[in-house]
Amino acid sequence: MRYVFLIAVMFLVGCQATYNAPPVTEAQASLIANPTPEILAEVEAELPAFLEDDIGIERAIFAIGRPLNERETALARVIGVRFPKRVRIAIIPRIPPRGERQEFIEEYAGLRFRTVALAAGYGILITNAAARNTETLAHELVHIRQFEELGREGLARQVLTEKAVLSGITVIPIEQEAIFDSAAALGIEPRHYPF
Repeated sequence: MRYVFLIAVMFLVGCQATYNAPPVTEAQASLIANPTPEILAEVEAELPAFLEDDIGIERAIFAIGRPLNERETALARVIGVRFPKRVRIAIIPRIPPRGERQEFIEEYAGLRFRTVALAAGYGILITNAAARNTETLAHELVHIRQFEELGREGLARQVLTEKAVLSGITVIPIEQEAIFDSAAALGIEPRHYPF
């Protein structure tokens, strides 16, 4: 569970039913907002590795990435990214698993698919196969907006808290937000998780 990609938490009405995820209960939402000392301790234990991995991934993206083009910048603005000029995209053949990262991503996000894109800070890592998929880019831009809203550490804490509370959710609420907000920005119906 050491290596993760950066994601955040927001709830959207009706998301859970679409993806067969159990609804977030009032008790779970309350626990996310006011975590127990045990949950806080778990978050504190995971936080350094989470932040280290996120910063490392973002640096790697910035070393080989490019700025958004005009079309991508326009999409970022529609999604609500405040500073699209800061965003960099690195396109690579595949995103390799590293240590426990891949398994954690799949468990955490409720994915049973190979990861083809991820966001870290202002960086987007995307595979050649997914680079032309506007939905994938839009999804990752939502994650960048979430990063801007909460900051790196705030977002990491929220992600880890939600993971601790919602371990049984098939598609966690932050991913649901990215699914639904990216679809809304593109003017399409949300579909099954696109990755």
